[in-house]
Amino acid sequence: MTPTEQEQIFDAAFNCYVNVIYVVVFTIASGIATLGILIAIRLLQVKTWREPKAMQLLCCIVIWLCLIGQTIIAPFVVLGQVTSTFENRIPTPIVALTLYIINNLETVLGSVTVLAGDLVICWRAWVLLPHDIFWRFVLAIIMICNIGLTIADLVFDIEVGNGIFRPVLDSVSVATSLVGPLQNNERSILGVSPPQAEKSLEIIALFSDTAQNVWLASAKHFI
Repeated sequence: MTPTEQEQIFDAAFNCYVNVIYVVVFTIASGIATLGILIAIRLLQVKTWREPKAMQLLCCIVIWLCLIGQTIIAPFVVLGQVTSTFENRIPTPIVALTLYIINNLETVLGSVTVLAGDLVICWRAWVLLPHDIFWRFVLAIIMICNIGLTIADLVFDIEVGNGIFRPVLDSVSVATSLVGPLQNNERSILGVSPPQAEKSLEIIALFSDTAQNVWLASAKHFI
């Protein structure tokens, strides 16, 4: 066995190891996120049925379905990468098209998950700021920019792959995803007095949503 062949085998084994670890970590993280979503849906049952509750329930269901889809697709993506690494042959057009669709579908589901999480936080912050027109306007602008950056990042990810623009768009998109929720958490705290127990619970929920959104954005952009 030549040194070149040994190096190729080592690289293939290392890539296989990293991909398997990725699947395990992503599956565990998705399970934790799913548990949090189910708890959030359970807590919604104690509230009266209003428009914010319906919006939050819809976003939770969308995130849950996207996480299930990503969990199912991730092993197939890793299997395709490992197979192509060990087999030194060009895949058939049908296999190549299938792998292309699966990879892009996983990317789309990740973007939808992040946007749905952002929408939950922004919608609840919108409800907590009923009379603050300025911050509602800022919130709407940030959310629109976030949607545009996420779509642009998705297009570059599919068309360009790991091109030069992707790290920049990833960083800007994650920052934009977090600026809105963090700003609105601060504004909500400043507007709450101690006797308002119900609104205090809403603020705690906003912080928990922000923490979850940090994980969703990081998982989508950097894992």
